[in-house]
Order: sequence, then structure tokens, then C-alpha cells
Amino acid sequence: MWIYYLSRRESAPTPAFGAVMDTLVQRYRDAVASDWEWLRQEDPAVLLYKVFVLLPAVRASRPREELPPEVRRLDAAMGREESIEELLRRRKGAAEEVRRWREEAAGEVRISSEPPVALAEAMRRHPYLVLLGEPGAGKTTTLQYLAWAFATGRAADPQVLGLAEGRVPVLLRLNAVGEKLVQRKPPRLLRALADEVAERLLIQPEEALDLVESWRKAGRLLVLLDGLDEVTGEREREAVVEAVRKFVWAEETSPPPPTPSPSPTGRGTRFVKSGVVG
Repeated sequence: MWIYYLSRRESAPTPAFGAVMDTLVQRYRDAVASDWEWLRQEDPAVLLYKVFVLLPAVRASRPREELPPEVRRLDAAMGREESIEELLRRRKGAAEEVRRWREEAAGEVRISSEPPVALAEAMRRHPYLVLLGEPGAGKTTTLQYLAWAFATGRAADPQVLGLAEGRVPVLLRLNAVGEKLVQRKPPRLLRALADEVAERLLIQPEEALDLVESWRKAGRLLVLLDGLDEVTGEREREAVVEAVRKFVWAEETSPPPPTPSPSPTGRGTRFVKSGVVG
């Protein structure tokens, strides 16, 4: 699994406008917290925070130098807002080369010999994280726990997470939005996040897009993406990967959030997704 103003205006927001924003944020937090606090896989459902144990994290990596030229060019293309299709059209056979590397490298994840660290510490050190594990290892539940902790404001509690950042979490189930990412106009991932917020708040998608964009600009957004391995269609998978890469590239090249930042330990958006080992 892979661990942003209601109005687009140039002038500084008025106190009344800020109050509206705060009200919307709290409405959203309340809506998602009441959903995410339950483990509904159980019958009857149980409260997540009463049974969940957050395991420490161990670094896993695949050395960058092992990526073949076409995959490196694919990464670069994402940053230039160039589509995968445009890249592959210029190089006959590139699609097969990329696909073959992905199949060969799928199981070659290297586990570091470094001692495990708390997930909160890993999040402090790295703005973008991927949670790897076998099916049933608890990746989805971990993302739900992170979402609940930030939605309820309990993430700063050392007994819960110990991460004092005022993040607004948005959790996406990728198997439910893969087809939409294929059809959407850019910025695809930002619009998918806005759709989730719009559904929770019962507001228009464009209003939600402005709201999510304000969280991103303020350095308050926590993006949680669940279930890439459940996106079975190759076209949908490519759309998800392209949307994520373009979102991260835009985040890396955007100005830092204004100071004082509500997230003193992080520069901007945090990103956590999940993936399967093997």
C-alpha cells in the first residue's frame, strides 16, 4: 500500500472565511472518524483502537541503479507531465521492456539490516512511504489506524502514534477509483481525493477540490492509498502509478507551505501507500 480555500483567491482569507474552512475541516474529521474507528471485518464490529497494535517499521528498498534505462525515462516523463503512451510510442518495444523488468523485479525487495523504528519515526523522516507486506499482514488496517488517529486529533498521543502534526487524512481505496483515474482530466489524483471529501461532506466536487488544494498548500494533507495490488487492470494500474508520480512531482516543485506551518516536522504533503511483497 502506498503510505489541499474553498475559493481560489489571491488575497488573504478573511476571519469569516477562515471560520468556514475550520468548520468544514471539523465536519470532515467527524464524518471519517466515526467510520474509521471500527474494524468492520469482524462480526460484530470492534473498535479499532482497542485491538490494534502498531508494529515497528523496517526499511526495504530496491537500488535505483538497478532500474533499466526505459524505467528511469518513464520516471522522468512523469515529472515532465508526459504520458506513458507518449514515451512508449517513441520507443518501439519499450512497453515490453518495462513490463519484463517489473515482472522480474517484483520479488526483489531488499530488507535493511538497520534496526526497526516506530512507524511515526519513519513518517517523520520520510514524506513518502510504501508499506510492504504479505496479504493479510495488516497493511489496510494500518492505513485505517493512521487515518483514524489524525482524524480524531489523537495522533500526537504517544500511546496512539506520537506524531504531533495537524494533518487532515484522506484515505482512498485504489480498486474503487482506478477506472476514474483513467477517465479524469489532470490533476487526476487530486480530483480523486476531492471526490472522497465531497462524498463525505455532501458538497460539490469543485468545492471539495478547492478545499483539498488548500490543505495541500498549507502542508496539512495526509494521503493514504490502499490496495494497489487489487487494481487488476493494466490500464488502471498505469493510470494510478502515473497519477501518483505526477502528484508527488508537483508537490516537490511547489513552494513550501507558509510559516508558521501546522506541520512543523514536515515540509508538505505526507504520502503513505501499501503494496504486496512477492
